[in-house]
Amino acid sequence: MVTGAARGIGYAYCRRLAADGANVVAVDVDDPAGAVGELTGGGDRLGLVCDVSEPSQVDAVAGTVLDRYGRCDILVNNAGIFPFADLDHMTIDLWRKVQAVNVEAILLFARAFAPGMRAAGWGRIVNTGSGITTTQNRDLAYMTSKGSSRPSQAPAAWAAAFAARGRASAIRVSASSSWAADRNHASYADGGR
Repeated sequence: MVTGAARGIGYAYCRRLAADGANVVAVDVDDPAGAVGELTGGGDRLGLVCDVSEPSQVDAVAGTVLDRYGRCDILVNNAGIFPFADLDHMTIDLWRKVQAVNVEAILLFARAFAPGMRAAGWGRIVNTGSGITTTQNRDLAYMTSKGSSRPSQAPAAWAAAFAARGRASAIRVSASSSWAADRNHASYADGGR
């Protein structure tokens, strides 16, 4: 399952997983049905609309995935929003929305799918961070939210959090730093630069 999957990096993950024969569940706030229809490969395809900042919608998506497939083996937490707001223009509502989409959704989906991964003895969780969190000085909410998913920090933090239950059951948690990607061009997930 891939969040933020209707375009860009999320769609590139879907393309790669589909090409490898995986069942692909594409989740996005924008209907991913068209993008899912373009995927090639041997597995099943499902596009679901979900605002990942809404726990009830995350629960509904998780329920659909578990009802249809029994478990989720690979979870790619890619959804993210990037409002242009510095400290002087940041509102608490915008701050909370960014944290809900970029951080809390990671927890909600991991919590939903980790039990099945543990039971299967195998699972992968990939959290998309952002390399710009150390190269720019605006967009406060985005920087702090994606900084929590930065590859240099997140794997250690998430691995420690999952250590007691995750590592013992072969759940691996990692992070990737996002690159600009477009559905019509090579992307990081496809090995392109």
